[in-house]
Amino acid sequence: MKNVIRKRKYIVCLIVVFLYILSLEIINSKFHEKKDQYYSDKYNELEFQLSSTLNNYADFSSYFYEKFINNDYVLSSMQKAYHGDEVIRDNIRKELYEYFIDDYNLMKNYDIRQFHFHFPDTTSFLRMHAPNKYGDILKDARYSVYYVNKYKKYISGFEEGKIFNGFRYVYPLRYKDEDIGSAEVSVSMSTVISMLTKGNKNKDYTLILSKKVVESKVFKDYLSNYSVSSISDDFLFDNNFNNLKEERNLVDRSGLKGLFDSIERKKLKHLDQYKNLNIIVEYDNKSYEIIMIPIYNIEKIPVGYFISISPNIRYNLMYQQNLLDISIVSIIFLFIMALAYYISKNRELLINLSLSDRLTKIDNRRKFDKDLNREILRSKRSNESLSVIMFDIDNFKNVNDTYGHHIGDVVLEKLARIIKENVRFEDFLARFGGEEFILILTSTSKIDAFNKAEKLRKLVEETNFQSVGNITISSGVYQFKSSDTYDDVIKNVDAAMYDAKKSGKNKVCIFKDEEEVSI
Repeated sequence: MKNVIRKRKYIVCLIVVFLYILSLEIINSKFHEKKDQYYSDKYNELEFQLSSTLNNYADFSSYFYEKFINNDYVLSSMQKAYHGDEVIRDNIRKELYEYFIDDYNLMKNYDIRQFHFHFPDTTSFLRMHAPNKYGDILKDARYSVYYVNKYKKYISGFEEGKIFNGFRYVYPLRYKDEDIGSAEVSVSMSTVISMLTKGNKNKDYTLILSKKVVESKVFKDYLSNYSVSSISDDFLFDNNFNNLKEERNLVDRSGLKGLFDSIERKKLKHLDQYKNLNIIVEYDNKSYEIIMIPIYNIEKIPVGYFISISPNIRYNLMYQQNLLDISIVSIIFLFIMALAYYISKNRELLINLSLSDRLTKIDNRRKFDKDLNREILRSKRSNESLSVIMFDIDNFKNVNDTYGHHIGDVVLEKLARIIKENVRFEDFLARFGGEEFILILTSTSKIDAFNKAEKLRKLVEETNFQSVGNITISSGVYQFKSSDTYDDVIKNVDAAMYDAKKSGKNKVCIFKDEEEVSI
């Protein structure tokens, strides 16, 4: 007897230990979920800060374009230069430089560094920020200039340049119905970082760019603007903003190098995948939190990372909270396990209830949406035909008004049962809403679907319904096309059903654009 009791205690002990370990795993999982959400918020916050700052510059660039560029003098000068020889171009280039120099200096006071004109063939005509650099073809190096001159549309976004990187706002130029090139207003990343740093006193910001990208775009005599980052030899710092010591809140440039050198290298081995990164690093007896989000250029290609650095406070609080949660769960884990067992046992029942219509016991709209989306994808892959029938009860409001909603429910229930018993196993019947039903017919053409709908219409018409007598239905038929979306299918089959209603009810109509058949 003692041996039996001992054995039972041993089994109970094992069960208790198992449940306790499992409970700890759940808590740990919850902690990681909170951690993921925390960093997701951090990524979103950094993206919002960056986009808000850039939107301000976008507004300023638009104002500058409308006020100073989009006028008869500038546009006519660009047109003359475009059609002129080198002598004419040189003269106009000097004239425009003198014309814009005061405005350009004003722009620089507002942190706009780059102001650039280009011809339709993407030839650089005038760089206000580097007036002696012109005549180079930008087609391969500057997608923004290529895009605007090809499609005659404004574009904005981050882009590497032959001299500077920056966020660019490029406008098409047109004069007297002729496309004459484009104009660019750009803000450097050092400016963006400076603005963010001033506005967030508990953070520092920096940027690293792909070494391969920079070396393929920048003029060789301007590569000195960059230096190898202490994060990775494959990425470069822009020296302009890393030298802004007086505008840093936490670490200067030398401190930045030490901070990044303190990062475990294994945490940085997948930088080339351009995914959001979060890193906790201990440096100079302090804990820092580093958030890195990929920077995409105008072509939507990742070219580097935007980085924020802040004191690590909230994460430590989360970790301490996790320890407290473990202590609490250690006390109540038996209850949690019982609840988990109950949820698991009833999960399938809950799912079935959530996907079926309470009254008719057929699929509901939610289940239908899943089925139709799945069958659309399958039809596209297999190139098999797919048709849909939508029908509703004619004059159903009169049934409810005359006999009451209870009898109306009986009619709906019986109709669903009749249809369900007369369709194939592989078809999908659902209550779409109210007195509307919808039927998915797999591997079925519109003609076969029409014949099926007509058969069901006659069957319903010939059936006697309790207290009501005979009822009729109006049906619409639509055959899915490979270019259709879910919304297209619903809209078109609903239109076909509406045609059946409008043309007299108790009919079946095929979608008009395909073919209409009515009886």
